[in-house]
Amino acid sequence: MNQRERPMFEYQENTMSDLVGTVQGYRCMPSTPPPLADRPIKPLKDKKPLSYDWEGARKRLFHYVAPIALVAFALVSGTAQAGSNTASVAATIQSPVTLSSSANLGFGSIFSDVTACNIGVSAAGVRTVLTGNCSLGSATGVSVSNWMAHGTPGASFTMTGPTSTTLTSGGNSMVLDTFVNTTVPSILDALNGNASWQTGATLHLLANQASGVYSGSISETANY
Repeated sequence: MNQRERPMFEYQENTMSDLVGTVQGYRCMPSTPPPLADRPIKPLKDKKPLSYDWEGARKRLFHYVAPIALVAFALVSGTAQAGSNTASVAATIQSPVTLSSSANLGFGSIFSDVTACNIGVSAAGVRTVLTGNCSLGSATGVSVSNWMAHGTPGASFTMTGPTSTTLTSGGNSMVLDTFVNTTVPSILDALNGNASWQTGATLHLLANQASGVYSGSISETANY
């Protein structure tokens, strides 16, 4: 190896085993360094000891870590903004409205005719011959149907009445329809929860209507 090819070393001995050196010439290292005694020892003049750029490394680390920290802070901040609350729940249970009848609708005694006729009982309980030549007999049993609704005081309600029904006696029948009522309240009494009204109707007799005791029923419904 000529002088140009031989690597030149500068060494500064610190301890028996620690060496700090710089390489001049070609950047190569001999596979087996020469004995320590053969190495030229020179004091380092302007050569600075090898050192690590900690300040630069800190700045580079902050360059990458800071954005990650900001994202993490945003995520944590978003979670911190979540909240919860409560709402009250209430329900009012009303007693069902009931409907009862304290009196039956009655037409008393009627004499039929050779022609058909119609007999009416008004909501006020007045019996009259509406059409035909039938004659009115005893007024015993003439009455209106009296209804009573009961429920939650002050509650609104509606009433649905019948449209027609049939009265029968054996194999004979008569039609009852055209129901009329006194004023039906729409609100139950604020104190006792009651409401009442009366119902009348019209009875249709056929010509020569067969004699007998005729009966039937009517139904009304009250709802909130």
